[in-house]
Amino acid sequence: MLTICETLIGLVVFLLIVQFLKLQWAHRRLPPGPTPFPILGSLWQLNFKVDHDSLNKVCISR
Repeated sequence: MLTICETLIGLVVFLLIVQFLKLQWAHRRLPPGPTPFPILGSLWQLNFKVDHDSLNKVCISR
């Protein structure tokens, strides 16, 4: 079990890391834009509609 001292030290270290990352993010000098999703990227913006006519042509030509 963590003691109070270990918990406080961990909290301070976590807050320092968060503050450092915020400063690094602010100094990137990029134009404003949407916040990127690190794993998914822009997959949610892609259009995944199925074109049935194209699928029929591929299946018929075999």
